[in-house]
Amino acid sequence: MRIDYSAKTMTFGVPGSIPPVGERIPVQVDRAFPEATLRLDAQTDAPFIIDTGNAGEVLLYKPFLDKHAGIVPFSSSGRHSYGIGGSTSSYRTSLDSIALGSVPLYHAETDVMLATSGAFADRFDAGNVGLGLLKNFVVTFDVANAAIYLQRGPDFDDGRTRN
Repeated sequence: MRIDYSAKTMTFGVPGSIPPVGERIPVQVDRAFPEATLRLDAQTDAPFIIDTGNAGEVLLYKPFLDKHAGIVPFSSSGRHSYGIGGSTSSYRTSLDSIALGSVPLYHAETDVMLATSGAFADRFDAGNVGLGLLKNFVVTFDVANAAIYLQRGPDFDDGRTRN
């Protein structure tokens, strides 16, 4: 499957029928969704769910933050985040940088999930990367070959100019 956010298209095909374009990012699909190892703040590698069902940029889970204190600043902007399983408390902050393959993106809006159990408290993944970041790319999912491919889209914005 290929998603081209700027063209507003989704292309589906049998495995191998859509030629990959862009940088190959290995993914694990053992748990029925694509998980990729991404780099935070140019120093911390962590597994993230590639979540096209999330309109936001980045979610970080409390178990990950408990192990990596200080990776994002605390914010008093309390929120409730919602999913299929209900709602959980969270707060909005900013992640200095996250690299999808060799492409760094800066000042990503980040919701920190404060749940201690359930999907938003996964003990394996650091969090989710959603459409807010993926929209910068043409994304090709090649699950049969355990990869996604990212090609910078025409509306690419690395976020460097954000405050």
